[in-house]
Amino acid sequence: MSEEHIATLHARVEGVSKVHLSVGDTSDFEEFFRIIHQPGWTTPVELMLIHALVDSAERAAEQALQARQSLMDGARAIANASVEA
Repeated sequence: MSEEHIATLHARVEGVSKVHLSVGDTSDFEEFFRIIHQPGWTTPVELMLIHALVDSAERAAEQALQARQSLMDGARAIANASVEA
């Protein structure tokens, strides 16, 4: 594989790394918690929508963690195979 291919891969994974860093910032949830505790904040139908969005966010976060683990497992397996060869 050429250095150009490695540089492209490096840049892409660096981008993913930055996204993971920003995902770790949960300061906006403090505002969310303040909002939802305000009297009369939402209707039952709107609450159903919010629950659906939270379900989606949970699945996306779990999938992101699984993908990250698979990426690392694959990279380690390739590195170990090349050392053993």
